[in-house]
Amino acid sequence: MWRVGSLVKRWDLVPASKAKVYPEFVPKSIVNDYREACLLLEASPKASAALSRRCLQEMIRDYWGIKKDTLGQELDELRRRVDPLTWQAIEAVRNFGRIGTHTERDLGLIHDADPEEAQKLIALIEVLIKDWYVTRQERLERLNALVAPGEVRTEQPLLTVTD
Repeated sequence: MWRVGSLVKRWDLVPASKAKVYPEFVPKSIVNDYREACLLLEASPKASAALSRRCLQEMIRDYWGIKKDTLGQELDELRRRVDPLTWQAIEAVRNFGRIGTHTERDLGLIHDADPEEAQKLIALIEVLIKDWYVTRQERLERLNALVAPGEVRTEQPLLTVTD
């Protein structure tokens, strides 16, 4: 039974996470792992880093279509496909955060990570989501506007992303 002056519910006005909001065209599994990594950043940098690594692997597989036995092998293949500056950023975080040094078969093992490492992994994920997904969609929209000016647009764009 409630008493006058008793605490009914408590909540913080500050959001629990600093995760950015991304459009629906970014795959849900990637956004969900990213959000959870952000949510866990302070409570468990180790869990946050593990989710960021998984998010990176999902992005490599989805966006680039690279599927190998390990994240390390996928990153080695990715190196041949991305611009040098993007690769430098990935490589810097890879060396710092021990990305790609563990096999997928080792799913039960979550490696240690400090808060700085986990934060850098999240920052990398944010850059790559923007560069790979958001920029691609914005480009498609700009190009579709040029393909047939003045026509009524349908839900289906004239130009689409191909796998």
